Amino acid sequence: MRIQFSRGFRYLLAGIASVQLLAGCGGLQIKPPPMAFYDLGAGNARILPSALAPSRVEVNTRPWLALSAMQYRLLWQDPDRRRAYAESRWASQPAEMLALVLERSLGTGTGGLRCRLQVELDEFVQVFPNPEQSRVELLARIGLFPPRSDVPVAHREFHIVEAAPTADAA
Repeated sequence: MRIQFSRGFRYLLAGIASVQLLAGCGGLQIKPPPMAFYDLGAGNARILPSALAPSRVEVNTRPWLALSAMQYRLLWQDPDRRRAYAESRWASQPAEMLALVLERSLGTGTGGLRCRLQVELDEFVQVFPNPEQSRVELLARIGLFPPRSDVPVAHREFHIVEAAPTADAA
C-alpha cells in the first residue's frame, strides 16, 4: 500500500525539517575570529636635522587604496585580481598611516626649508608568487615642492619590495 501526501503537506514537512535543522545549528555557538587591526608603527622620532625638514607632508593615493582593507594578489592564480583579507584591516587608510610616519620621522613644520613633501602612493599590496611565500610592494612618486609652486625642486619614483616574514596578513 502506498500513501500519497498532498503537495501542501509535503511543503509543511519540508518547512518543519528546515526549522529543526536551523535550530540545531544555533546550539553550535560558532563565532568568527575577531578582526585584527595593523598599523605602520609610530615611525622614528626626527631622523632629519630641523634645517632640512619640510614644512608639511602631503600623501595622496589611488582610489583603490583609499580603504582600510589589507590587499593582496595571488600571482599564480588570477594575478590581476586585487583581493582583501576578510579578518584583517589597516587601522586607517595606508596614505594616512604613511603621512603620520613621515611627519614624525622628518619633523615637519619645524624646518627651515619651507618646502612641502608630496607623496603619490600608487601601490601598497602584499604579493604571493606561490602559497608559501609573499612580499610587500610599495610604489610611490615623491616630490619636494617650494611653498608657492607646483613645479618640483626634486622628484623621484620609489618601488620598494620587501620579503614578508610570513605568508599571511600579519
